[in-house]
Amino acid sequence: MVIPQQEDFKFSEERKLFYVALTRAKEKLFILSNKHTISEFVTEVINDSADTEIQVFGDDSQNTHCPNCKTGFLIERNGKNLFYGCSNYPLCEHTEEVKYCNQCGELLRKNIKNNTADCNECGNSESICNKCNGYMVKRKGKYGSFMGCANYAKTDCDFTINLRF
Repeated sequence: MVIPQQEDFKFSEERKLFYVALTRAKEKLFILSNKHTISEFVTEVINDSADTEIQVFGDDSQNTHCPNCKTGFLIERNGKNLFYGCSNYPLCEHTEEVKYCNQCGELLRKNIKNNTADCNECGNSESICNKCNGYMVKRKGKYGSFMGCANYAKTDCDFTINLRF
């Protein structure tokens, strides 16, 4: 009898505080959010606001979806070394090594649609694996040179591209 009834909504107390903050705006309300780690409260405002002007800024052309969870984006993280990690961490723990352009030394960004890793600085393009989106590296085998997935040792990815003509 003393304990209030449990709310039906997830994070009900936080939801109430967010609503109070929204209703205090005098003329205009601006909500700023990282669109790749967006709060569920902000998502609800966007979905429930048919009569409200909403502007989303940012360029998705440089963002690569996580190959593991498919919903997150690979973003630069800094630990002992620079690496790409899923924006859905800790729910998705996918990480990838950072690779630098072999022509100018700048960071390569993966373009999954084209199966390439592209350098924005010099325009160089390198191949990525069609199977697991890992980087392709030149290897030598008993039949000559070929491109093989760099994830071969880690994940047993056996994707190759024949370089013999």
